[in-house]
Amino acid sequence: MKGKQDSHMSITRKFGDAVVGAVERDVIDEYESSMVHKSSTVLVSAMGMGVYALGAILAWTIPGNHSALSILVLLPLILGLFASDGWLKFHHVRQEARLESRFNIRYLSALLALALVQLAGIGYNIGGGMNTFAWGMLGDGVIGAAAGLLMAGKAMDFWHAEDVRRRDAQLDAEENLA
Repeated sequence: MKGKQDSHMSITRKFGDAVVGAVERDVIDEYESSMVHKSSTVLVSAMGMGVYALGAILAWTIPGNHSALSILVLLPLILGLFASDGWLKFHHVRQEARLESRFNIRYLSALLALALVQLAGIGYNIGGGMNTFAWGMLGDGVIGAAAGLLMAGKAMDFWHAEDVRRRDAQLDAEENLA
C-alpha cells in the first residue's frame, strides 16, 4: 500500500511541479508570480461554483434515472483537488479548517445550496416526478451536508497536525545530520 501511495504522490508532485515551473519560467518577477498564482485561486473558486451550478441544472433537466449522471460533472473538480492536496502535502503543511472568514462561509453555503438543489433534482427525476421523493432526498442531503462539513473540518485539522508533525520530524532529522 505504501508503494502505491508514494507513486500516486510522485505523480501529483511531478504534475504540480511541472505546472508551477511553467508559470515561474514565464513570469518577470516575484510580484507577477504571486499575482498569477492568486488568479489561479480565483479561477478554481469560480470553477467550483460553476461546476456545482452545472450539476444542479443537469440534475433537473436530464430525465429519469439518468439525472444521477449529473454528479459526474464534479469529477474533474474532485480530481483537481486531490492533485492539489497531494502536491501541497509534499511541499508544505496543508491548511487547517478555517471558517472565520465571512467569504468562506458564504462560498461554502452557496456550494452546499447548489449541491442540495442538485440532490432534489435527482430525487425528483428518479422518483418519477414525485415531490415527496425530492423532499426526502433534500432532507437526507441536509443531514449529509452537515455531517460532511463537520467531518471535513475534522479531517483538515487532522491532516494539518500530521503535516506539522512530519515537517518537524524532518527538520529535527536535518538538524541531527548537521
